[in-house]
Parts: sequence; C-alpha cells; structure tokens
Amino acid sequence: MITLGIAGLAHDAAAAVVEDGRVRFALEEERVTRRKNQWGFPFESCRAALAMCGLTPRDIDRVAFYWDDRAALIPAVLSELRGALDVRRPTLARIVRRWKAVGSNRLVRQALQEIWKNGALPPIDFVDHHLAHALYAHRSSGFERALSVVIDGRGEYASLTVYRCDADRVSCIQRVAMPSSLGFVYGAVTQHLGFHPAADEYRVMGLASFGQQDSALDRFFAALLPITPNGFKVNLHYTRYQHAESTDRRWLSEAVDTVLGPPRHRDGPIESRHADIARALQSRYEEVVLRILSGLARQDPGLPLTLSGGCAMNSVCNGRIFRESGFRDFFVPPAPGDQGAAIGAAFRGFSFRETARHVEFNRRAQVGPRYTREEVEHAVQARGLSPEQNKDPRARVIDLLCQGKVGAVFYGALEFGPRALGGRSILADARRADMKDRVNSKVKFREQFRPFAAAILRERTREYTGHDFRSDYMNLVMPLLSSKRAVVPAVVHEDGSCRFQTVCDLSDSVLRDLLRRFDERTGVPMLLNTSFNVNGEPIVMSPADAINCYLGTDIDFLLMEDVLLCKAAALESQC
Repeated sequence: MITLGIAGLAHDAAAAVVEDGRVRFALEEERVTRRKNQWGFPFESCRAALAMCGLTPRDIDRVAFYWDDRAALIPAVLSELRGALDVRRPTLARIVRRWKAVGSNRLVRQALQEIWKNGALPPIDFVDHHLAHALYAHRSSGFERALSVVIDGRGEYASLTVYRCDADRVSCIQRVAMPSSLGFVYGAVTQHLGFHPAADEYRVMGLASFGQQDSALDRFFAALLPITPNGFKVNLHYTRYQHAESTDRRWLSEAVDTVLGPPRHRDGPIESRHADIARALQSRYEEVVLRILSGLARQDPGLPLTLSGGCAMNSVCNGRIFRESGFRDFFVPPAPGDQGAAIGAAFRGFSFRETARHVEFNRRAQVGPRYTREEVEHAVQARGLSPEQNKDPRARVIDLLCQGKVGAVFYGALEFGPRALGGRSILADARRADMKDRVNSKVKFREQFRPFAAAILRERTREYTGHDFRSDYMNLVMPLLSSKRAVVPAVVHEDGSCRFQTVCDLSDSVLRDLLRRFDERTGVPMLLNTSFNVNGEPIVMSPADAINCYLGTDIDFLLMEDVLLCKAAALESQC
C-alpha cells in the first residue's frame, strides 16, 4: 500500500510517501518554493513526491492528513466552555470558529482535487495532530514500548499530550489543553523580542546564553507559567494569543511591559535586557518540561522516551532531558516539527510490525530529492563554471579546511527536517576562533550571537563532553569539557556548550569520511557544520540552488558529488 502523507494549511507544510510501512520520500514545501517556513497546502512538494518516486496520483492508495478538526470538535468545544466564566477569553467566538474549522477537511479535499486533476480521490484519513507527531517519533525510534510526549503550540485543541505506546496500542494518558501552551508562550516572548513567532524561537534559545539572572524576571515567568499537579497552566492575564493566534497580532498583553519593557522593534538593536528576558524564559521553560518528564520517568521506570512537536526543537532543553530527566533512552526524530507529522499521519495506516521492519529507513533524515553526478555537471556547465580537476577531491577539501577556507558540500538525498547533516552543509574548521564571526557575517548574514553546531565522530563524544551519547540529527546541546573549549572555539557557545551532530561509525556518508580524514590530519574529530543556506532562505535543494548560494556568499569552495568548484581567492592562496 502506498500512502501520501500531508502536513499543510499552516506552517512547515510538507509531503511524504510511505509504501508498505517504509518512508520512500519526504520533502518540505519551502525547499521547492524557496520561501522559508512555507505556509499553506504543499502542492509543489506533493507533486515532487509523486514525480521523484515515479508515481502518478492513481498509484496512491490512501492520503493521510495530519489534522482532524471534525473528530476533535466536541473535546475542543468542551475545552472552550471550561473557560466560559473567564471574561478575558472570547469563548463564544472561539466556539463558532471551531465549528467553522471543520471545513478544513473540505479544504483538503479541494486541494487534492487540483493535484488529482478532478479525478477520483483515494480514501483520506484525517489523523489527530498530536497522534501524528507521536506515531512519527515512536515508529522511527526503534522502541517497541515507549512514552511518546508531544509538546507544541497547539494541535486541534491540545498543546501537550503524553501517549503510552506498546506496538500498535497507543493510549493517551495525559493532556494539557489550550489556551495553556508552552509553545505559544515561547512564541509570544519571541515576538516581544522582535522575532517571528512560530519560526524564530531558536534565535531566542541562542540569545538566552548571553543573559544574566534577574530575580524580577524569574518571578514574572514563574507567575506566567505556574506548575500544577497535571503539568502547567498559563496565566492568561499576561497573554493575548488566546484571542487571536495570527502572528500579525500581539501575543502578550500590555501588562507585561512593566516587567519586560516595551516590545523590541524587529530592526532595533538587541540589548542586554533582551538577553536577560530570553534567559529567564528558557530557564522557566526547562523547569516546567523537566518537572513533567521527571514525573513521567518515575511513574514508568525503564520506559524510553520519544519527544516530538515543535518544542522538541529546543535542543538546549533536550540536552538537559538526556542528562537529568531519568529516562534510560531518549529519542527525538529528525523532523520533530509539523513537517514530520506528514510521515506520522501516513504511519497511521500501517501496523507497528510493518513500520518496524523498515526502522533503519524510517529514522533517516536523508529521504528527499537526490541528484545524479550528470545533473550536477549539467548545472555547473549551465553557469559557465570550471570544476577543479583532482583525483581525490575530498583530500583537497581537507587541505582547504585546514587553511581556514569555508566550504559547502552537496551529496546524496536532501535531508528532511530543519538540520543539514552532511548532505547540504557548510563546513569549516572548528579550531579557528575567528570562524564563528566570519561564517555569521560573510556567509550566513545573520546575528553575531547565533552559535554553530559541530559534527563529531560518534565514538569520540566522551572525550569532548564526558558523556557517551547519540545525536544523529543535531537535537542535543551538551556542555563541553572545560579542557576542550579552547580546542574548538568556533562551535563553543557563550555558556560553554555545543549543539552536536554525532556521526556514527556505521555511516558510509561523505561527512563521516571528511571527519575521519580531518581527524587523521589534525587530531580533532570535529567540524563546524551549518545548513547550506543564507539567513532567511531555506536549505538548498537542487544543484542550481547550491551554485546560487555558493556564488552569492563568501563560501570558498563547493563540493557536489565529487565535483569541486573553488573560487579564485582560494586558488591564489594554493591551499
């Protein structure tokens, strides 16, 4: 059976093809349209998924959509009615909106008719949003039994859900409903700090390390996010997202301005107080999440944990979960946000046994478009560029990196999810103290406070952190040993931590080969690894995208399927 999984009509639209329990293909809409954080229905990624898998619409047996307002209508309305006595919540208006939202099922059918060219549609499964997240995380984890926790802004009506998963038996054991939402609170403060909510929360997480502790701010966030026996709640006196979730409207009330100060203008300077706010928010967020998860670990000792939903992108908190929550095993999938729910929705139509047979495929990030060497060479010729002739281009890359050059690599299938993991990456020497500022300003064109991740040989993690861990998808931030921070300063954040991608010894990836060669040359098994794009643009997808980014930045060289391009400045230095 072939199922087309879809995430759409909101942010991070995506499509996925799952055949007989195996993920064949998955792609975010933004990678095709070249519009970051693409909203709407994923028309282009659906068409690309069919074309690149050699399928026509008639080959699709089922469609699975990652949302089901119809099934969630009654609990959603009951959730709204529980707040009927709260005059700050426009309950009646929201209930009416819930009734209208059932029309989203109709909108999905209309969109699919455009792809099917008004032909007969296959059966469509509308899957609960949090269940789609949980199924993706659980089925790709390799665990038969696990607790699967979903934390995001909101699903149909829930913002946090805990499932107990035992093969095909998936039971909801805990749920926090809107308007209490960790994701919306984090997004609201993100907006107050002058960034885009539901898109730029990672910037706030990075800024937090520069903040100083402020007891007044700590008291405010404790009042905003009080911990309860069932998890947490939100003090709605300080929030406005419960009135309107549009990112064009203010999500915090004016009542916060006396503590946080006025909202920062998007183009305004980032001041120390903004960093202090970010630190206090991040600290409270971690405290709430760890309290919930530690309690779950005590209730179900020995069960592993999977985490998904947009909040699972908080890699700083993930590092603390790994170290402090008490779970024996912990897994975050490569695309924990809404794009990954396209795969999870498709998984709903397959048994655990069917997906378990393909777990090594289903946990891969490299499931997007793949281009041949011939296609790469054609793109290079079309731009009038001359590749460097070299018998061992990867050895040449190590030479370039060792002499301070910044390069990009383009190999194999495009990664699904927000991280570049060696297929579409910018690489640099992490030993150079000036490399962070150079890549931020000359290549990525982004704020100087933003840190960079490191790709490291999996077997060398304890040597640099004191911990033996696996972070295949760059989802964990871990503290570096103090003795190692001066060794790789370009990837050390303000607080002495680093976001790691561990590259295992079973991998035959080009990144693994480059790390091994770099280690043999320098004794350091680590490279700075960041996504192959510039600020405000999606990760490159095609050879043409890669060449455009290479030519439009200060990237010194580009290696695409062993076709090496090197700019004149790099050639002149004879690196």
